[in-house]
Amino acid sequence: MYFEKFPLIAYKNFNDPDTSIQVVTNILKRIAFRRGVDQSSFFVEYVVEEGETPEMVAYDYYREERLHWVILILNNIIDPYYDWPMNTNTLDSYIDKKYPGKTFFVSAYNLQNDTYGQPIFAEFKRGQTIFKTSAETDANGAYYHSTQIRGVIDSWDPHLQKITVVDINGTGSFTEDDLIAVTLDDGSLVRLKLQRLVDISSEALHHFEKDTTRPNKASSNDVVGMTGDYCTLDPLSTPPPENDILGQTGGADGSVLYYETNLGRYMGITADNQYDNVISNRVYEERLNEDKRHIRLLLPKYLPDITDEFSDLLSEDTPQTLR
Repeated sequence: MYFEKFPLIAYKNFNDPDTSIQVVTNILKRIAFRRGVDQSSFFVEYVVEEGETPEMVAYDYYREERLHWVILILNNIIDPYYDWPMNTNTLDSYIDKKYPGKTFFVSAYNLQNDTYGQPIFAEFKRGQTIFKTSAETDANGAYYHSTQIRGVIDSWDPHLQKITVVDINGTGSFTEDDLIAVTLDDGSLVRLKLQRLVDISSEALHHFEKDTTRPNKASSNDVVGMTGDYCTLDPLSTPPPENDILGQTGGADGSVLYYETNLGRYMGITADNQYDNVISNRVYEERLNEDKRHIRLLLPKYLPDITDEFSDLLSEDTPQTLR
């Protein structure tokens, strides 16, 4: 019913000039509800159950499954596969695809004085090779590089100092405390300390957070960002409730040592190894999916007006909104 009323357009495949012009449905036409429909008098709240589809909800509420398009438009759902709450199996497949391979949390490594534990400011790119290396040299002073184990960088997040690595191959394996390296586009070599390795990327750190019940001495200025009933913590702040301050980002001199931060402790740069306040990629995606379950349903008494106006607006050339 949704696409039945869409206008037709003449379409020609310009990549193949020999093909004839075809008449097709203009699926790029967009109709939306006006902001006034956000008023609660127009709709009811509804929680989508596991496995329910827009068609099923439309049938249960309107007794007509073909009215699922009303639900999608009202809730600003463009992609019914991923904007709609996914069932457990679909969500698991989606998470595995979005967060592939293994995740390395790394710090800069200095060969000259055998030090590590500082942030990396290099720009790693997808497709670059990452491999195990060594601080040892041969008789000519050249550093050894292991060709036995290597992988390909899928993504680099400098904010969390994490590298997602796929296509790991060779004999042996990457392990925590390894020295690893990446050859940049200019030919330079960046050596890293593998501080923390997460074998399944979906279980790796997504962000740090704490619930909004803050310590007495904390102020609103300590909050980096709010997400529902939780506040997002700066990875480069101290973990709460240290000094009764939520997300302290500076001591008396305005600084926090890197190893003292949420990120430094998560990576194990400090012997403290505090892993509190960690939200994994999986938990983050599961929360998003649960949030999608809360939708709005237009009251049935408004359906006739909406469907009639929908047909009228589709016949016009300019983008319009439903009243």
